Amino acid sequence: MENADNGGIVWSDRKRIAFGLPWTFTKYTLTKEKLLIHTGMLNTQEDEVRLYRIMDVTLRRSLWERMFGLGTCLLYTSPSPRDK
Repeated sequence: MENADNGGIVWSDRKRIAFGLPWTFTKYTLTKEKLLIHTGMLNTQEDEVRLYRIMDVTLRRSLWERMFGLGTCLLYTSPSPRDK
């Protein structure tokens, strides 16, 4: 999987669980063409979702999450050709 160059990165952040602190080993990077998800510390995994496959987006935010500027983003994607 290719790494995103700094010129193409639109947004990057870590997964946050409690009180808005990044206590996990999950990092999200959004470029102009894809969403990259890096997980793990010792055993790592990199997932890539091409943006053209995203069909719908839902954002869920409780009162507590809104107070800290957080939320849960759900992406509904079309199946990959390799999944068929």
